Amino acid sequence: MIRPIGNRVLLHPLVEKENRKYGDILLPDNLKEKSTNVAIVLGVGPKAKQRHDLYVGDRVIMSEQDRGTPIHQGRDIFRLVDAKYILAVL
Repeated sequence: MIRPIGNRVLLHPLVEKENRKYGDILLPDNLKEKSTNVAIVLGVGPKAKQRHDLYVGDRVIMSEQDRGTPIHQGRDIFRLVDAKYILAVL
């Protein structure tokens, strides 16, 4: 498992699925997915724990300006983000 260091936070971005049909054409599922700014916290670095009120399992809103470093594991994509780019806990 990935363990963040410093002021980093490991996030799993949530994907919003659109149920749209254009005329008589149904779009494949992979074309209907849209990334959101909402993510689930999977890991918190030691400095992020001290400075920010973040816990594993929190749903957070991340900044659109810096979405972190993408990490691909199998079919999943995770993001390693500096804690200062997390705007709010839901």
